[in-house]
Amino acid sequence: EKTLIDFKQFGMAKLWYIPVSLNKESFLASLVSEIGKNLPETDFKSLSDKSGITLGEQINSMYLNFNNVSKLTIDQLSDAYADIGKKLGGIFRSRLLQDRISVEIMQYPFEQTSKFIIKILSAVFAKMAALNMGYGRSVVSESAEKATIIDVYLKREETGNA
Repeated sequence: EKTLIDFKQFGMAKLWYIPVSLNKESFLASLVSEIGKNLPETDFKSLSDKSGITLGEQINSMYLNFNNVSKLTIDQLSDAYADIGKKLGGIFRSRLLQDRISVEIMQYPFEQTSKFIIKILSAVFAKMAALNMGYGRSVVSESAEKATIIDVYLKREETGNA
């Protein structure tokens, strides 16, 4: 964005634009990234989980209202994950697999992408899954092409002795 300066205050009659690339989104993304980088690991995990859970509840409510349902179906949930990417300015490709929804971040939604933002997104996706499917656990990984993948597991793994 360009910032408008009124040079009349300096005795000049013309208006000039300063080519500074600053807007609310880039400022907030940089701020969140810096906070995430400087937090101790235990605080990082706690803050990102709490933030993601709260955002997940709020965002889930929006998609419930849009679809006029009390719970999203697995297809609606998968579509919501992809739509969240679009709304944030990125490209998220979601795929339904046997036990999970896999979300590949094809284009990051922010100029600077931090592990803090990815952790919050994974918590958002897990919370939405839990609210609609009864269970949600997210695992962040990297593909061979270095793309970030958030796998959202929809069923608790059985860990009992037979």
